[in-house]
Amino acid sequence: MKARPCIIDTDGGVDDALALLLALSSPELEVKAITVVAGNTDVVQAVKNVYRLLKLVSREDILVGIGAARPLKRALHVGKSIHGADGLGELDQYYDGSQLRYKDVMVPSNLPEATGVLVSMAKEYGARLTLVTLGPLTNIALACQEAPECMRCMGEMIIMGGAIRVPGNMTAVAEFNIWADPEAAAIVFETIKHPLLVGLDVTSEVIMSAERVYELLRLHPSAIAQFVVDCTAFYAEFYREADNIGGFPLHDPLAMGVAINRQFVRLERLHVDIETEGKWTAGATVGDTRRRRDRDESGLNVDVAVAVEAEAFKSFFESRVWNF
Repeated sequence: MKARPCIIDTDGGVDDALALLLALSSPELEVKAITVVAGNTDVVQAVKNVYRLLKLVSREDILVGIGAARPLKRALHVGKSIHGADGLGELDQYYDGSQLRYKDVMVPSNLPEATGVLVSMAKEYGARLTLVTLGPLTNIALACQEAPECMRCMGEMIIMGGAIRVPGNMTAVAEFNIWADPEAAAIVFETIKHPLLVGLDVTSEVIMSAERVYELLRLHPSAIAQFVVDCTAFYAEFYREADNIGGFPLHDPLAMGVAINRQFVRLERLHVDIETEGKWTAGATVGDTRRRRDRDESGLNVDVAVAVEAEAFKSFFESRVWNF
């Protein structure tokens, strides 16, 4: 099977890095570009994190575009308490002897704008293109505003975000990526035909234990395995304290897994709106799950992942990333 051209839009966090490792180790996808947005960390740090990962896997040839430094209309909120000050679990704390394990990386000074990269790739690859978004949808909204017809011609768009039948992780009803820039999400959902939403309904069911990560390092020792252990330690500690789980959810990796193989999830087509004005509900993905005989199916605008084969996906994830 010929690899499908793919763009990944990321906000540079821990689970973003795991998703990028999965994409870059999967022959089904040919990563043509990575665009970067502020979210888990600021956009400059997020770009550094992308280059740190690309250096780790010797893929610095991949085009990187720098995008929005803040949401369309709201203040920027970053996830330091979850992802660390650097967005990758405080990697500067790790030494090999007297040497930093993760040295600083050089970032080109003339990176292209993410919006231009997205539009040009959509024009070039059209229906063959897969776009996977792992952060707030600001970059995608700007591209939709600049070239809506062009962005509509993409083959598929897979969004890690939202919460339909489960609580949010930022508010009672809102998941972070949508909550961070709901106005951008609303533009995207109005522009793109049938995006595929991989939200907390399924990603919260896929938990990687901290013990398993260490075991995989022992079984498959490598620089990549060590990186996974190091960048996820801070992340896992947050989830242990906040949610009393002995590991961490594979939010972004599952979205990438669905880009590779949709069989990991069961989909349901729903009408989904983005709440942008509610005092308590801003950022909510409001999915109409009613079953009415008089429903006009033309209004069903989003394919929502509603169930997941969690163990099958975790096995797949391990087989790809730890055998990079």
